[in-house]
Amino acid sequence: MAISDNTMAVDDTESNHSQGSESDNDVPNFNERTRKRRRNIKGKQRSTASYEIESIIGHIKENDAYLFQVKWIGCSNEDNSWLSIDMFNQKDLLKAHIEKHNLGIL
Repeated sequence: MAISDNTMAVDDTESNHSQGSESDNDVPNFNERTRKRRRNIKGKQRSTASYEIESIIGHIKENDAYLFQVKWIGCSNEDNSWLSIDMFNQKDLLKAHIEKHNLGIL
């Protein structure tokens, strides 16, 4: 049965070409890839880069918790971001800002 199925497919293809049919474009080509291959990232190390804070430029109190706006060393002001207290690695910089503004925390 498999041989006759292949023969029919070949005959079908030949008859379409001989008639000059433009419907070949309507038939999907199953030999072509239609999906991108997923990249396997298993086993690759994730970045553990740490950025250093240049300065704390502001703070707000939101839902009984403080957020601090920081400027990163080597980055533009567009990259400034808001951090909660527990996100700080540089506690001395945070402590100085809190004392300067009499926030009464820590």
